[in-house]
Amino acid sequence: MLPADGSNARTSRRYSFRSAPFRVRAPGVDSEIRLKDLSRGGACGLMAEPLTVGDYVIVELDARHQAEAEVCWVRRMLVGLRFTQPLTQAFVEGLHARNHGLALSFPPIVDGQR
Repeated sequence: MLPADGSNARTSRRYSFRSAPFRVRAPGVDSEIRLKDLSRGGACGLMAEPLTVGDYVIVELDARHQAEAEVCWVRRMLVGLRFTQPLTQAFVEGLHARNHGLALSFPPIVDGQR
């Protein structure tokens, strides 16, 4: 996810997912997102229902973990989410492993460099 200042500096490694489905709730919305990637700070995925930039949603990551996130960008049904509280690195890696994510991960982008 992009930082609040709009720069393109990622601070967390992104893990690629194979469209793993997760429940998403918001006022008036009970839907799912198919994750493309996930990091400690946010996620990107395809939504089954439209969302708007600035919406806050709850993403159910597993039976015991939910994450509040703000929609920071929308491109048709593809959305970028920024978590209000970062996930732990161990949780992200475990979720990635449990959901058969791709073996690829993307290093953070710092000052335009990977």
